[in-house]
Amino acid sequence: MTGGNTVNRRKTLAPLVVLVAVAAVVIGAAFSFGARHDNQPVALTAAAGGASDAQLVLRTTGNDLLHTIRSNANRTWSAAGSLLGETSRPSSTITHIASTYVNGDLDIVLSDATGVYLAVRHSDGRWEGMQRIATCANVTSLAAAAVNTDLQVVVATDGGANLFHAVRHSDGTWTSLGDVKSVAGGLTGTISQVAAAGVNGQLQLVALAGGKVMHAVRDAGGNWSGFGDVLAAYDKNNVVGTPSGVTVGAVGAGLQMLVQGGNGTSLWHMVRGSDGNWSAPGDALAAMHHPGTFVSVAAAGVNGDLQIALVDNAGGVWHTIRHSADGSWDAAAQLTSPGVPGMPSSGVVEAAIAGS
Repeated sequence: MTGGNTVNRRKTLAPLVVLVAVAAVVIGAAFSFGARHDNQPVALTAAAGGASDAQLVLRTTGNDLLHTIRSNANRTWSAAGSLLGETSRPSSTITHIASTYVNGDLDIVLSDATGVYLAVRHSDGRWEGMQRIATCANVTSLAAAAVNTDLQVVVATDGGANLFHAVRHSDGTWTSLGDVKSVAGGLTGTISQVAAAGVNGQLQLVALAGGKVMHAVRDAGGNWSGFGDVLAAYDKNNVVGTPSGVTVGAVGAGLQMLVQGGNGTSLWHMVRGSDGNWSAPGDALAAMHHPGTFVSVAAAGVNGDLQIALVDNAGGVWHTIRHSADGSWDAAAQLTSPGVPGMPSSGVVEAAIAGS
């Protein structure tokens, strides 16, 4: 992956606007199967969107990106619209997306066959045009996290053979992209997905590699731990089976993770506490009362709760909330037409959700 000068397989990113994609999730009470039913997809006139609102970005089979906002005040959604009409398009087909809030703005990072791009939606609703931030080959996944006032970006490239990391400081300057596998040992196999979150001033990174869910930490001093196999240590009954997808996020002193199993037919929730130990997997699909097959899962900590967007194998979009106060889950609500105006009835392939 290249974005400027190349030195010993380290690359440089230009100092552009903020880039982050984090699936921020909330630590709360023990996992609960009690579903709530206050999650109804009602239309709302488009608004600027506040930090306590959830903003959802969807990638479609038509190479479009749709954007909608869920108001925290009244739990309603704005009409979905094409954000590429506001930002311009990358040069070829979009392959991956991720998003997060950074300093009150929504930042969206995406890739195509040859590069990584950034779009920003400011808190007042203004969009900045799409900017290419790196040139790379065969991105298999990308993620980023806000760590204190910095932004940390992770990209799996070269068909999942390599993994790179960079930091964008609050003054807009970037570090070089460094080779994560060379400094954090224990990661082997093809990397099919990455997810990241900032927890207590540290970057916590999860990589789905070689059929294993691997976790590592980068501390405030820039030192990496080795990767550890989460399921081998904490899924003693092998309920997850072979993992096929992962998303993570953070609130407070802990990390929460959702792991897809059975090629998307199951979804498991785990919590990593401040002591470094993980909870056993809990059945998230049972908790949200929604059996099905999902091709994409994204999560974010929004206003103290975990909000989750799911894309099913028919291209439909669903949304649910895990409440941190008691660990209960809302029943999953369908957002695709006629749930949210402007949302297609099918044809969505990936979701990214952000909030704070």
